Parts: sequence; C-alpha cells; structure tokens
Amino acid sequence: VQFVSVEMAYLFYYWFAKVNGFAARKSKNLINIKGEKLQQTFVCFKEGFRDNRGLNIQNRKRKQTPETRCGCEAKLRVHIDSRCGLWYITYFVDDHNHSFLEDKYCRMLASHRDMSELDIMQLNKMRKVGISTPQVYGSLADHPGGYERLSFCKKDIYNQIGRQRRLQGLDSKCALEFLNGLKRSDPLMYVGHTVDEENRLQHLFWCDGMMQMEYEVFGDVLAFDATYGKNKYLCPVVVFSGVNHHNHTIVFGSAIVSNETVETYIWVLGQFVEAMKGKSPMSIITDGDVAMKNAIRKVFPNSQHRLCAWHLLRNATTNIKKPAFTKDLRKCMLGEYEIGEFRKKWSEMLNKFELHDHPWVIGKNWVALCSYMMLSISHRPVFMWFSFR
Repeated sequence: VQFVSVEMAYLFYYWFAKVNGFAARKSKNLINIKGEKLQQTFVCFKEGFRDNRGLNIQNRKRKQTPETRCGCEAKLRVHIDSRCGLWYITYFVDDHNHSFLEDKYCRMLASHRDMSELDIMQLNKMRKVGISTPQVYGSLADHPGGYERLSFCKKDIYNQIGRQRRLQGLDSKCALEFLNGLKRSDPLMYVGHTVDEENRLQHLFWCDGMMQMEYEVFGDVLAFDATYGKNKYLCPVVVFSGVNHHNHTIVFGSAIVSNETVETYIWVLGQFVEAMKGKSPMSIITDGDVAMKNAIRKVFPNSQHRLCAWHLLRNATTNIKKPAFTKDLRKCMLGEYEIGEFRKKWSEMLNKFELHDHPWVIGKNWVALCSYMMLSISHRPVFMWFSFR
C-alpha cells in the first residue's frame, strides 16, 4: 500500500482503528538534516505507559484521571520513497493486549470525537437566540436520530464555546494593538473601547486624523448607519459617513458594537463627539432605528434628525403599495425645488394618487424634509451612501 502523503497514511490508520474498536495517534518520526520527514510511526492509543512524575506533587489540585495506557505494541510505520515521493508501509503490528471497544463507545474516544463546521454553525445560531447549551445538544442529536449517532458529546460543545471565547479575546487584543500601533504614524488617531465584566472587548470605536479633518470641512450632514452585515462574532458594524465637494462618499469614523441599545449608541456618539473636538452636525441621516433616534436626541439635541431617502422609499413601498407613487415620490424628494414649488409638487402627487388622508402620509413632515434637502443641497448623496454600503 502506498500513500501520497504522511497525512493520508495517518488517515488510513485512523479509519482502520475506528472500524476495529480502538484509536490511533502519532508517535516517533525521523527527520533528515534539512528538516524533511522521512519516517513516521502511528501507534495504538494504549501504547506505552503513563508518565507518573506529576502524581507525587503536594497539594495537587486536579484529580488523577484513570489509567488508559497498558503498553500495547500495535503500530504502523511508514517511510518515504525519495525517488517518487510516495509513502509506503515498512512495519505493521496488529497484536493488541487489550479488548476492543464497541462502536457506541469507540466513537467517544478523544481522537474520534469531532464537531463539523455545520454543527458549529448550528451551535452559534442557537446560542445567538438564547438557547441553552443542553438544549442545543438535544437539538443537534435529533438530526442524526439520537445521541448515539453524534460524533461528539456535550463536553465538546462546551469546549468549542470556550475556544471561541479565547479566540475572540485574542482577536480583540490584536485589533487594539493594531489600532493603537497606528498612533505612531498618525498622532491624531483616536481609539476608544469598553470591556464587559469578564474583561472581554464590548464596543470599539476608531477614526484617523484624515477622517477628523474631513469632518471639520464636510461634517454639516452626517450619515449614521448600523445596518451593515455582521462579522463572524455577530457584532454590528457602525459607520459614520458624509459627502465631500466632489459628491464622493467619505467615512468619518467606524465602530463595532456588541448590541444595538440606546446606551450603546450614546457611547458610540459620545466617542464620535470627543474625537471630533465637540463639533455637532447640522443634520443627521439614519435608517429610522428607535434606539438610534433616542441616542441622537440625547447627544445631538440641536441637530436635525432625518431618515435616509432609501429607507423612506422602502417605507413608501411597504405602506402605500403603489409602484407609480414610489417613483413619483423619488422624483419629488430628490428634485431641486424651492419650498413653495415642493409644496405644489407634493400636493399634486397626493391628488393624483388620492392619498391626502393616508395615515403614513399624514405622519410625515414633508415640508421639513424639503427644507433639509435644500440645506444639504438636495442631498442626493443619500443614495450614494446606500450604494457605499
């Protein structure tokens, strides 16, 4: 039997062991002076004996685990053929000094337990909506037809959760080190963050010197959006943006938050104000999120709060359900009209579609919206902002 790689050789012995009721592990290897592997030995998981050096330690905290090794001599050794690069078997012993395990027990050996990417994905989705770990375990067991058909146990789920938390902490540390490292080349670089009760990164805000200078010049109208796709940690990404004198979308700052509550948005806006030396925008565009709206009222009480034109048109489509009205509304909102001319266009459109008494139309202050558009020079970049997303 020949193998294209040492990994394929191990996979062969792994499945041989699993089918026959034991587990395999890698043992000694042989490497040349160039660091290239020439030989690899795979052994039974009960090969050798336990190292007892740690058993006599005083005040030992961890309980001693049961002995699992019994000096089993079963092994498989492969060697590489330098002429063709293939691996071949040079030694094989199949004599075990212990009994084999039944399949229902063999699959629970450490080397045979494994959570697939699909299992991990389902685990994360169920945890996101508040399902407890034991309930997640039960739900995952239902798909293959019972606990005995799972390739992992409940402890593996807890280990996976702990592993994700450790990796998240490592990624958070790297992100902070990277952003703080930018301060060496950009003295104006601003970074703010908070941690939770377990000292894990909770919220993160940053903006560089160029963003601050652009906000000083073009920050009269600020788009504040948190409807971006979430990252692998399921955290919303918040972006502050605006438009320069070339009608190009520019970014004033960014943040990653763990939730979308009023308190979180107040913190993010507070960081933004501090980074921008206290300057408040004249108008703020959002997607209409209630928590965002309440936070803006507290942090920017003197700024005009307006909805993004794209969201207004989406709401119009949902509430009016007349495609022709949505088309005319778009022309009316984005046209460069004076206040009086806008009133006339607006009234003609309502007459055309018989919408004077519609609750959604009555609930909007469209004259104020028109005034806002004139203030921001018919803020067509609202649509540019959405395309930037």
